[in-house]
Amino acid sequence: MLEIRRNILSNLFERTLREREMEDKNHKKSYDLNLPTVSGKFELADSGVKKTNRGFFLGQRHVVTLVGFLCCFFLAANRLALGVGIVAMVKHRQTKEVFNRNESEISCPFSSTPPKPLVESSFKGEFEWSTELQGYLLGIGFLSFLLTQTPAGRLADAIGSKPLLGFTLPATYKTISNWIPRTERGTLSTLVVCGFAAGISVGGMVTGWLCDIPGFGWPSVFYIWGTLNVMLAVAIQFICYEYPVNHPWITDEELKYITDGLETKETEKHPPTPWKKIFSSVPSYAYFYGLFGHYWSIAYFSTVHPTFTGTVLHYPMTENGVTSCLPVLMKSVGGITASIMCYWITKKNLIGLNKLRKLTTGVGALGFSLCMAGILLAGCDAIIHILCSALSLFTTGIALSGVMIAGVDMAPVFAGSLVGVASTIAGWSCVLIPVITGLVTTHETLSEWKIVFWINLGVVGSSGLVYILFGSAEVQPWNYPDGEYPSESTTKERRHSNRKP
Repeated sequence: MLEIRRNILSNLFERTLREREMEDKNHKKSYDLNLPTVSGKFELADSGVKKTNRGFFLGQRHVVTLVGFLCCFFLAANRLALGVGIVAMVKHRQTKEVFNRNESEISCPFSSTPPKPLVESSFKGEFEWSTELQGYLLGIGFLSFLLTQTPAGRLADAIGSKPLLGFTLPATYKTISNWIPRTERGTLSTLVVCGFAAGISVGGMVTGWLCDIPGFGWPSVFYIWGTLNVMLAVAIQFICYEYPVNHPWITDEELKYITDGLETKETEKHPPTPWKKIFSSVPSYAYFYGLFGHYWSIAYFSTVHPTFTGTVLHYPMTENGVTSCLPVLMKSVGGITASIMCYWITKKNLIGLNKLRKLTTGVGALGFSLCMAGILLAGCDAIIHILCSALSLFTTGIALSGVMIAGVDMAPVFAGSLVGVASTIAGWSCVLIPVITGLVTTHETLSEWKIVFWINLGVVGSSGLVYILFGSAEVQPWNYPDGEYPSESTTKERRHSNRKP
């Protein structure tokens, strides 16, 4: 009996050894991918180990998308801190009287039964600042943003985007150009920039809530948001990588998928930025003004809109933060809707990428302008005002798949520099809106604010028209240094040397 058991165990052991030998033979040959080319062809080379993954629908590029979303989220929340906080910082003159006995100058009446605040607070404004001074303060707060965009974009192209992630916007766009293939750019890039709308909506509500909490008040807003932003920037340095080829955990399938969809191959060379060609390109100027208009649409809601709802519609502090920023969530909804739509259109190859970018940009600009007209007609009707605000931001959310990401399409090699210049120009909207609003709304009346609404309508509507007529999402000839288009190269050794943390 014992002998029989020994024979059975011996046979099982020998069978197991044979099966393992057969597996080794079947998997002995594996492949590794070299760096990609524009044509999408890859050379295969023998490698000792093959990293496999049965699917790469969710991969490292989606982690990069999440990081980009968080960068945009906190950048927007930090920018909104002053826009909402200033309502609590300043002693406002609530106007119910008629100026110069002109009925068009009357402000909206106070509610006969004002809503009870969500958080009881005795915190009152402590600064007696005029509307002009408030406008200058809101505008100057964006000067640092303007002064850093072009240098940050050039640095992102020269030294890489990773060291700048979390601090500057061009670094985020440069990361997009390195990681997200062209076929998914309309989807994933749109999700990244949806972080702006989410940051404004959540940031506005949290900021208004903090301003109403006794013992916290408006000073806590700047400490809390600033600390969170620094923590994110530090964390990024440990979890992000400049190129897919550098990532130690990316699978070969995903690496091939990403690099096959990029317009240019990864390279250690950093060619000089063709500034002369950029500034002599008509599509560049159309992109600059198109982005300026889009920034204007969101800058209004993130800087001066809380002042309108607080001083003209007379909303309490916490409710002001909610009613000013909840409609901004519709921008994220519009962006997600556009990303799904763009993915489907691109997959079905219904229209070209250039037409798709123009279509979404046009819908955003036209929709915003029509909604501004609705706000003009709404008067003191808070319900219609909120509905029109939400719909206007929904349509501009659709434009997130348009002009907001067109710079990466135009010049993947110089995405940092191009977006840096465009953001500098577009960022002036964040300075001009509060300054113009402060000069126009000296008495904080509804009729004065209607002038602001007309300006919004004209600027955003014309920017969309200009981009449709003169803009382009095609890769520009100056994207390739000296007119030399990338060619195939075999760089197996460099790939393996680059795959380091």
